[in-house]
Amino acid sequence: MHAQENETYRILQLEHPFERTKGEFISELKFRRLTAGDLRAASHCKNDTEMTLKLIARSCRLADVEFDKLDLEDMQKAGELISDFLPKSQEIGTN
Repeated sequence: MHAQENETYRILQLEHPFERTKGEFISELKFRRLTAGDLRAASHCKNDTEMTLKLIARSCRLADVEFDKLDLEDMQKAGELISDFLPKSQEIGTN
């Protein structure tokens, strides 16, 4: 995983950049630290996969139409990165 670290955000270099708009590509995702509001928004999710997807999208501030273009390999790496922002008691898959 190619991720730059900072106390408030992390950057993930995508293995598979995608087109945001005609001619504009997203080649990295900047993840901000999660907030209580992010957890509240994801708490209604039916399963861990939905919760992970919701938290990734909120952390990166991606619109649904953009998020849907994210390659599965990059999504998996993003999910691993997101889990680093969660307190141990809130890790996905431990409830």
